[in-house]
Amino acid sequence: MPQTNQIFRWHEVLFDTQAYAAAATLPQKIQFFTQAQGEGTSPTVGSGTKTVADTNLDRSRELPSRYNKFVLMAIRVSVMGSTGLAVPADVHALFKNVIGQLLIDATLYTNGPLELFPGGGGMQGVGQLTTAGLGITDSTFGVQSGQPTNEAIFKLAEPITIPQGSTFEFDLVGNTGIALVAGTGTATSLGRGLLLRTILEGKADRAATA
Repeated sequence: MPQTNQIFRWHEVLFDTQAYAAAATLPQKIQFFTQAQGEGTSPTVGSGTKTVADTNLDRSRELPSRYNKFVLMAIRVSVMGSTGLAVPADVHALFKNVIGQLLIDATLYTNGPLELFPGGGGMQGVGQLTTAGLGITDSTFGVQSGQPTNEAIFKLAEPITIPQGSTFEFDLVGNTGIALVAGTGTATSLGRGLLLRTILEGKADRAATA
């Protein structure tokens, strides 16, 4: 049984999700960790408020209430299609026009092109585009950010401590007017939209109370 006032540390991740439908125009700033469970609109369901599948925050922009602090060690940005694997044109437009920014207490801590923050793990789709394939009207292959391995992530050279009570967010900031490929979002449509998930990986601290 845990002893009173003893500090426990465990490997933990904080995650948040945003979704954009086919033919949508991406906003200039896509913000993560700004809405907790029970707030906003669920990106995975498309209706209702955010659920456990969308984020594990119980307070917007703040650590979960059970943490004393969070020691950030790695940042991942997973890029998928909203209704399947993302089409190459949408991923190319995202990487060409967008950078990632980590802010803690409104202070910029790190930033860089999106290719510096691969998702690691997750799905991966591959395919071969031939001359005959140029005339197809369905999505025969797709892409995502990073290789399907947990090693393909951005690891901080020095961990960053986020104390309980501090605010934080990770933003994708870029050019305006980035339009996603049009389509119905079905399995036979070129347009799949984007499902974006940011994951902050590190170690969480909590004091035992009994």
